[in-house]
This record gives sequence, structure tokens and C-alpha cells, in this order.
Amino acid sequence: AAGGFAAYRTFGRSSVEGTAASSSSPAIPEGVGPQLLVPDAIAASVPGFVSTLRGLVDGAVAMTADGAPVTIEPGGQFRMYIPQGLTEIRLTATDEVGRVTEAVVAVTDSPPPPAYPATAAVHVRASDWGDPVVREQVIELARTGQINAVQLDIKDEAGEVGYATAVPMAATVGSAAGYYDAAEALAELHALDVRVIGRIVCFLDPLMSKWAWENGRPDLIVLDGAGQAPLDNNYGSAAFSNLGSAEVRQYQLDLAVEAVGLGFDDILYDYIRRPEGDLAAMQFPGLDTPPEVAVARFVAETKANLDTGEAMLGVSVFGISATRPEPTAQDIGLLAPNVDYVAPMVYPSHWGSGEYGVADPNRQPADIVGRSLADFERIVAGSGAAVVPWLQDFSEGGVTYTAAEVRAQIDAAAAAGAEGFLLWNPHSQYSTDALDPAPG
Repeated sequence: AAGGFAAYRTFGRSSVEGTAASSSSPAIPEGVGPQLLVPDAIAASVPGFVSTLRGLVDGAVAMTADGAPVTIEPGGQFRMYIPQGLTEIRLTATDEVGRVTEAVVAVTDSPPPPAYPATAAVHVRASDWGDPVVREQVIELARTGQINAVQLDIKDEAGEVGYATAVPMAATVGSAAGYYDAAEALAELHALDVRVIGRIVCFLDPLMSKWAWENGRPDLIVLDGAGQAPLDNNYGSAAFSNLGSAEVRQYQLDLAVEAVGLGFDDILYDYIRRPEGDLAAMQFPGLDTPPEVAVARFVAETKANLDTGEAMLGVSVFGISATRPEPTAQDIGLLAPNVDYVAPMVYPSHWGSGEYGVADPNRQPADIVGRSLADFERIVAGSGAAVVPWLQDFSEGGVTYTAAEVRAQIDAAAAAGAEGFLLWNPHSQYSTDALDPAPG
């Protein structure tokens, strides 16, 4: 289930090897030319919407698109706005000794559909899988065919790993909580003919970050602007691990590879981002590219490591990242070609008044979900990635959510073109009446 990548001379997709060693551009093997990482296709620009091609290049000193110069930005990222009427873009990248790599990106009004299967899933915390009430509800939803996937936490927001992992870093920081037996849980869910999506909370990791600070490893955490203390924000002090650290990234990758080996069908990265706030007020030791580029390269590396089997990869992203990637370092144009699906968190309660022209998003769930997802659909078109949004099945902001509000979101997501949905409830308890009954 590969994401969409343009064919290009010199390199195949596996050439993202080496990104774990550095947050900078990966080393280019001797004797070959530059590496281009771009989608197979991109949606055509139309009146009212200008399509933007995003990509990464390594080992190049110059780039052109249809003969015109392209600016290579920090970290090897580049972008170009697509004029109306184009049917393809021919990219060339040249290295310092004159070797040239070429790629052709199709520009189309009808991008091919993504390969990711239609999904109806619910979130289950690792600690909740042993709760008889939660467990029975989830099993019943699977048994009746109201869901066809279960998202079961691997590593959560506290930094705890739900099962007895063998990953070395987990043993070092003491993160294996053992809430469930992975083999037993997977066997039980697979027997119900549902896919199991393993969620890994990446860079929000208070457990690892606290261990790192107390054990003289400040390089593993995000520091304050002076680089003298852990970043203190709404998540607490020493809550975010350092996306610029090869060891931190390897920890997430090791968990993902282990989970796939155990039988998880998908890996879904969450908190695959930097902390919110002023970038000048935080330091990422060792980071030598813009954070959004480091995040995209890490996701590409993960995909390359998972592509040896059938496991799929998704990323949970903020709803605002379609139009404002910088606050969280989640650039959808860079992420989409490297994943099977993008999971925007478009919870109505999390939007401000007036976003997308919606006066009261929390009381207008269909409007805000439909309008925000339309942006994601336009950006990922042609990349090979599906859009599978996180939807709200909880009450917040003084508005009670019932099955009607949940159903309104599900219908709006379908109308926007999403390949299903993931329901979020912090206590793993769901509005079953919002879900379609099993066919027949």
C-alpha cells in the first residue's frame, strides 16, 4: 500500500535510508545523482484554487521545473505553484558534479483514488482494553459490523507502551506498562475480521523526557529558548522529546517495526509534530532543518521501513495544518506522498468562531467538518494518500454531543470524499447509534 511517488531516474523510494542518523538531508551514496521525493500526481489548479507542488530534494545544487529555476529552501524542501492548463511538470535536479535526476509529476483533474480501504474505527486506550465495559462495547461493534477497525494504543500521551515491548529504549526509560497482551488482543480482534490500527504518540513523551532530563540527556528533549532548561508549556515541563534527535526518532521507528511484526495492520503516528508556540522560544538540540522538513523525512523513513510488508502508515495532524503548517510543523504537502492516509483532527470543539466561515463550529459540526476536510482532500489529491479524519464523540465547550452530532460529522466527512473516519472519545466509550448497522 505505497503512497504515490513519481518515477524518477537514479533513485527509488527506498533511497530515504540514512535519515535516522541525522535530521539533515540523508547521505547520497557515492556515484549516483540527486534524490527527488515528489508525488506521482497533483490536482490541477482551477479558478479559485491554486495547486501547490511540495517536495524534497537531496544532493542537488540546482533545480528546474519545465526549464525554469526552482528555489531549494532550507532542508531541501521546494514548492511551486501550478498554473492552470498544465498536464505535467518535468523536474530536474543537478548535483555539484553535473549529475542530473529527472522526475515527471502528472497534473490531472481526476487523480487516481487512494488504495487505503474505507475505514470505520474507534479509539481504544491501552489501559481501557482490560475494562470489561469498554471491551464488550468494542467487540459488539465489531461483531455487528458497525466498525471494521479498532485503533489500539501502542504508546500513549503519557509515554507508556501498552504491552511488554522488547524495544531497548522502552527498557531504558521504563515505559512498558503491560496493560494488554499484544498477541492475545490482536488474535481476538482479527478473529472478528477487523483491522487493528496501532497508535504511537511520537514526540509528546513525558516519561522519556523526564528520564532524559534526570539522567543528563538534555539532547533528547525540547529545551527552552535559552537551551538551559526543559521547555515548559501546557503539557508540563519536560513533556516533549526532541524530534531532532536520531535516538528519539529511532525509538518510534523501533516500536512501529515491532508492532507490525506482532501483527498490527496499521501504524498511526500521533503528536508527530513540534510543540505549539513561538519557535524562537524552544530549542531542538541537533536539529539542522526546519521542523516540518525533519518531520516529513522521518515519516518517509518510517514508510520505507514498513513497505516490506502489508502494513499501512497514517499520520494524525491538526485541523489547521491544511492552511497553517508552521505552528505544528505538519506540512500536508510534504507528508501526504509518504503515507497511506492523513488523519486530520477536525473536532468541532477545537475550532474558533468564524473558521471556514462557520459562526459556531461546535454547534455546527457538519459545516466545519465538511469545509475543513475539503482543503485536505485538495492538498492530498494525487499523492496516493487517503483522508481519514478523527471525529468528535465527546462533549466539550458547553455543547453536549449525542449520536446526532456524531452522525452529522460522519456524513459530512463522507460528502467531502473521506475514506471513512476514526472516532475519538478519551474514555473509549462511543455513541453506537451514530454508526451504520451491518449490511443485511
